[in-house]
Amino acid sequence: MVDSENLIPRQKPLLHTWRVDIFFEANDTSEDKKVAVFLSSVGARHYNLLREKLALVLPKSKTLDDLKEILRGYYEPKRLEIAERFVFYRGTQGPTETVSEYLAELRKCIVHCQFHADRVDEVLRIN
Repeated sequence: MVDSENLIPRQKPLLHTWRVDIFFEANDTSEDKKVAVFLSSVGARHYNLLREKLALVLPKSKTLDDLKEILRGYYEPKRLEIAERFVFYRGTQGPTETVSEYLAELRKCIVHCQFHADRVDEVLRIN
């Protein structure tokens, strides 16, 4: 069973959702049991979060995808494109940072900037 209590605190439920999918696949878990297994393994804190977000609806009445989306929305809220682009354009290379390291950091930042795929190289100015 996937134990969410041993995962990284801030990303616990998100990592748990990925790991529980692997658990389901490895154990050939039927669709009708996936929600019950997920809810019994997600941990009390995150179960209570789901209860709060669903208000009067019990989490077990939702689909697994709905439950995952609720956790994802809470722990990974949609980022503002303009704010992410500001951070990206404001980035500077650190004094001890190599060009490769700096480029890797820029590539991490650019993921949330929502640039068109054909503009990424242009924005990074690598060709």
